[in-house]
Amino acid sequence: MALLTSLIGTALSITGNLASDVIKLPPWLSWVQHHPVWASLALTMVMFALWATGYFLSEAEPQPATGDELADTAEGLHDQLGRIEISQMESDDRVLKRLPPLARQLIEGDIDHQGTWQVVVGFTRDATDPFLMAREWAAAPPAGAAGLSADGQLCIAEILLAYGQPKAALRFIRAALDLGVTPRLFWLFRAHQTAGAAEDETTALALLDEADQIDPSYPLTAAARLNHASEWNEAASVLAQFRPTTDWERDAAALVASVVFANLERLNDAVTALDSIADRTLWSGNLLTLARLLMQRSQTGGGDSRWKDAARARELALHARNMRRSWRGDSAEAVAAAAEAMFVGDDPAAVWTITRPPPDGEATPAEAADARVLSLAAIAAAVTGRPVQAEQLAAESGDEFVKLQVNAQILSGPSLDGQPRPPESAIEAWRRVADAATTDGQRLHALRYLALSGASHPCAEGMREKYPDAMADIDQVREIFLLDGTDADNRLRGLELKSPLASIRRAELIRAAGDLPRAAQVLVDATQRWKDPRLLLMATDCYMQDGDWVSAKEVARQTIAEAGSLWPGRATALRRLVDIEIALHDWTSAIAACRSLLELDDEDDDARWNLALCQFRDGDPQAALQTMQRHGLPQPTTPQRAMFLLDLVRRFGDAAEVARTALAQLRAFPDDEALHLAAMNAINTRIDRTDLPEPMSLEVSDAWTTFFERYPDSNRITTYTFDDNVVPADMEAMLRAQAANYQTIRNAIVDDLLPIGMLSPLVGKPYAAIFPYRPLGYNRIASPIQQDLLIEAQHARDAIDHDCLLDASALFTLALIPDVATTLLQLLGRGLTTAAGLEDILSADDHFNLPSAGTLGFDPDQDRLFATETDDDIRQRQQQWACPVLTDIQDQGTWGLREDVHHHGEHGKKAGTAAPVVHAGVQGRDRRVVPAW
Repeated sequence: MALLTSLIGTALSITGNLASDVIKLPPWLSWVQHHPVWASLALTMVMFALWATGYFLSEAEPQPATGDELADTAEGLHDQLGRIEISQMESDDRVLKRLPPLARQLIEGDIDHQGTWQVVVGFTRDATDPFLMAREWAAAPPAGAAGLSADGQLCIAEILLAYGQPKAALRFIRAALDLGVTPRLFWLFRAHQTAGAAEDETTALALLDEADQIDPSYPLTAAARLNHASEWNEAASVLAQFRPTTDWERDAAALVASVVFANLERLNDAVTALDSIADRTLWSGNLLTLARLLMQRSQTGGGDSRWKDAARARELALHARNMRRSWRGDSAEAVAAAAEAMFVGDDPAAVWTITRPPPDGEATPAEAADARVLSLAAIAAAVTGRPVQAEQLAAESGDEFVKLQVNAQILSGPSLDGQPRPPESAIEAWRRVADAATTDGQRLHALRYLALSGASHPCAEGMREKYPDAMADIDQVREIFLLDGTDADNRLRGLELKSPLASIRRAELIRAAGDLPRAAQVLVDATQRWKDPRLLLMATDCYMQDGDWVSAKEVARQTIAEAGSLWPGRATALRRLVDIEIALHDWTSAIAACRSLLELDDEDDDARWNLALCQFRDGDPQAALQTMQRHGLPQPTTPQRAMFLLDLVRRFGDAAEVARTALAQLRAFPDDEALHLAAMNAINTRIDRTDLPEPMSLEVSDAWTTFFERYPDSNRITTYTFDDNVVPADMEAMLRAQAANYQTIRNAIVDDLLPIGMLSPLVGKPYAAIFPYRPLGYNRIASPIQQDLLIEAQHARDAIDHDCLLDASALFTLALIPDVATTLLQLLGRGLTTAAGLEDILSADDHFNLPSAGTLGFDPDQDRLFATETDDDIRQRQQQWACPVLTDIQDQGTWGLREDVHHHGEHGKKAGTAAPVVHAGVQGRDRRVVPAW
């Protein structure tokens, strides 16, 4: 109003002035002076219109936002971005897989899958503990859950069931049933299963009643009712006629069938029912049930192989573990099942691996900390010789019974020094376990261990009434291990058909009496009855202890062949075979056994070192070094391995590498005299040792000084001190004696009184290295005496077409006439050499390829000592002459031996009592293989 009054006043003032005679207006405005009132009204209207136009134009421009408006806008944007993010997560299969598989199937088929996804997406986030979230939902379901579809309700039910909340899951299944979910009969059965998991028998039976009102013949609910009524044959008949239409019904039917068949004691049928769907099911619980059935069959028999059943149970449990890890479920249950399968399969080392976190094992922190896993890890530690860790893990479990069991297990094994413990301590420990047992299974377990020591417990009487079959087995074990004395063998013979333990006990008594071959034969015979490769492994040990390596090898190979690749003891049997082959000097077979061990475990350090040793002894030191370096710088664990590494590196490395390796071994084993000397020798025999960097050269000098300070009384090396170039008297006497011996032997050889090879021990060189040196020039190869020629000619005729033993001198002679050598060898049936002869040839080759610092000796002609350093030029010319000769020798003997070495003839019972003879695969200069192998 004030604005309007102002406008009218302004208009009247203007028109009043215009209407006066003072102002002279143009003709076209003369009407204002004639009609002043109408002019005022018109001007007022124009001014109002202009004001209104300006006002509305200003309101149309952007206005500054208030704080409330900004907050509302930000909240809206956040909600919009959240919906976009959740929508993108829903389409990401990697995120969907974080939900339990059954829940994921339901959400994918849900008509309102976006609404369901908005509710359950929290279970897929890394920051969320799904078990904690499931407990929260069980106490107070989220507000959005009530408005979900039937499939959404079922999705939440499966999530809660997967994370251990069956009671809460049952409420959501009921909500889905109230919404009309289909197929209704299946979901009534699923609700019945869930009620059983929640231990609510009343609700479980009520759900079956509800299903009967719809269709009492539905196989799943009908079989469940019959199983509850212990009418298992009728339940099996109903399930046999069932034709599932969905994967859910198929998996559920297999589970019910396995329960029914197990109750009927038809264990094979129970296994078959679940095994038929094992490769397709998404229910990890089915896999664990099948694993437990296979473990039971492995222990009681009835399958094709107890080892196959144990391995299959282990595989299924690990598969279930991996499935549950993908959605962060209860993978610890699966780890515990896998560990039990490994115990059944006699593989406690694998139990330790899967129950411990890195770096010792592969368990997650949550799995390793679970009480079910901790107890098994503690027992595995006790069984595998880790008593300290076993006690620590038992304490962490917080279970007093586990502590007692672990203590008893430790006392049942050997002490830390490998000596057997007194049986009384183990018996007392297992009696304490039986006292503390809270279940019949625990009592039976303790009674079995007591029976192995011939002992029992007062609880046995009560258990005998409840479990007559199990107690009959335990009583029989106790009877077996109580037998002793003169009549024990006959009584154990009568029990051998009832239990393999009778054969083990019988072999133990025979072994204690000193008859190792007979003990081994008892165990081999028992294997034919019980098909247990562990008996063959024990027989192998008996033969090895007796030194009968040939029989041990035969039984070890039989063990590996009959047990198959799934037997957990395969690695142990292969290690026995490696030891046997090494004792027999059968390097080719030992190499094959080592490679088999590395196929089982590429990180087997012992197998890798043994492989390198066998390759070295087989004449291929470079391959040995490559084997050891395949996984990086070798780390010897014993002084013997360190010296072996030094021996290899000094052959193929430069002076700096040899020095680095030697100094590293000195730091690793500072108190081993033999290693210290070997390290110094490896460095000082290098011609290029003067090329060492200054700091390294000083460290080498310090190492020499340290040796003499640390081992002043060493008998491995003699120290001489030179004053003013005067040679010590005892040193001169020694060198004079050596020179005199050399001259004596040399003269005897010249006079044909001794063979030239007698120089070998005198000068400290390999036998085969004497011939390329030509210390006496070229010797006669035939006697000048006619009678000798006739005798030798007859021997040559007799040798044609027969085996012939070739030593280094014969091979050297053949190397001098390569064009004729092949023809001569073709006249023989086979060219043979001993393992010692082969090693000597390889040592000769090694001798000419190793550097020498110089020579110190006595010259009898000039009656003085001399010392010369090795001249590189002379050394190279010597190698250029000698090495081709040795190459020809190797062409005719060594290379073929490396390719096909096997033993010929019988070995003595004790290792090394007879030098083994090997067949030489002889090749001529043209590399054509000739018939001598």
